[in-house]
Amino acid sequence: MVGRFLPDSNKNELTLQRHSESSDTLYETLSYLFSFFSIYEYKHRRMKMKKLIVMLPLAMTLSMAYYTCLVVNYDSNKAVEYISLHSERKSKGRCAYYVRKALIAGGIPAYIKAPACLYSKILPLYGFKMIPHPSTYREGDIVIFPSVKNHPYGHIAMWNGKQWVSDFKQKGIIVNPAYNKVDYRIWRNRFD
Repeated sequence: MVGRFLPDSNKNELTLQRHSESSDTLYETLSYLFSFFSIYEYKHRRMKMKKLIVMLPLAMTLSMAYYTCLVVNYDSNKAVEYISLHSERKSKGRCAYYVRKALIAGGIPAYIKAPACLYSKILPLYGFKMIPHPSTYREGDIVIFPSVKNHPYGHIAMWNGKQWVSDFKQKGIIVNPAYNKVDYRIWRNRFD
């Protein structure tokens, strides 16, 4: 369990306490959301239904991310199989779409559509951890490149055991000379 809500006797309100260091990003997000709700509720005891309806979907999305972080049953072999079978001959400029579909095929409910460079914020929610430039890659490892000039969305690809695959089978980890000078990140499922 990442955290729980406990009464704080000093402030007469609930606080979120951390139980594990493994999900810091999720903890920070939930902590921010909870502090926002508690501050809003205490300042405005009569919260209008209209504002509650606006905030409720956000709370539900984050609580779903919290739940899936705890119970995701990810199979990297299924993800690798999917991306290898569905890759194109040439790049279509849809690397994030293809990797997201592979993650879904592997069992992760990654229904958030986002540019490739933002997956460094999404993957930790589903049990991935950053690996500082490993000497060998494992099947299912994901590389994420940040946005660069003329490539504002960055790039993302998955290692299938033989090569990097995004929306096409790449010749190497770097698919464009624009990414030669940037520091990319490798992400690995912590349960593999």
